[in-house]
Formats: sequence, C-alpha cells, structure tokens
Amino acid sequence: MGDTLEFNEIYQEVKGSWNDGRLRFSKQNVVYKNNKTGKVDSIPAGELNQAQWRRVCLGHGIKLGTSTGHVYKYDGFRDTDFEKLSEFFKSNYKMDLSEKDMSVKGWNWGTAKFSGKQAGTESLKSNTLCFYTVLKHLETQKIRIWRNV
Repeated sequence: MGDTLEFNEIYQEVKGSWNDGRLRFSKQNVVYKNNKTGKVDSIPAGELNQAQWRRVCLGHGIKLGTSTGHVYKYDGFRDTDFEKLSEFFKSNYKMDLSEKDMSVKGWNWGTAKFSGKQAGTESLKSNTLCFYTVLKHLETQKIRIWRNV
C-alpha cells in the first residue's frame, strides 16, 4: 500500500450543506480541497482519535473525530473503498476504521447520548444511531410562557 490515498468527487458536510471536492489521506495528515472555493482543510494525523465508516446518502461516508473535539464528515465513497481505507488507517494512523450502522427502519425513539461537542440518539430497539448533531450548530430557543391573568 502506498503512502497516500486520494479520492475525487467526495463531499464534505459543513453545517448541513454538502460541498464537493477532493480528499487525500497521507501519513502526516488528511487534506480536503473544496472544488468550488479552493479552501483547504488539513487535519494532522496525530490529532485523529476516531474514524467511523457509515452508510449515508451518497453511498458510504467517513466520520473523523479529533482530540480537539472537531468532527469532519465526508460522503461519496464506494463500498469497495472500505478495505483500502481500513488497511491504510491501521498501517498509518494505528487506529481501526470502525463500521457504524445507522437506523433506517423507522425506529427513531431512543436515548440521548452526549459526547463532548456532539449529541446523538441511539435507537432502543436496534441499538443503532438514528440522529446526530454538533451542539454548536443548534440555536438557542427561547420558550415563552403565557399566563392567563
């Protein structure tokens, strides 16, 4: 296996919107370049502490977590990419690329789980993730209390 893996037509989620670009994994870092804006995001390999392979809207995706609390999500992988990526993560980042099942059967009730700057809901029936969000993307809601006088 080489020192780098490169993927074209990969989408990065930023606040709920998907931006297309290129993603490159190397021994030193993970680099994503947005095709439209040219913006480059770089994640040092030493900061990676979580890697999940998930079935998502455009095929398969990767969720990367860092020791600083940032979460990066990429979409557009083929199911055949899992083996290449899994081997690359084991040999270069010394971590496993775990598979995470998402709830797709309509069982959307569950238990809220908070982990740092993230919140999600795991289904009680199938023990799969059915909802996930980054807490800083939520807006504070004000509740008005109406009193009858």
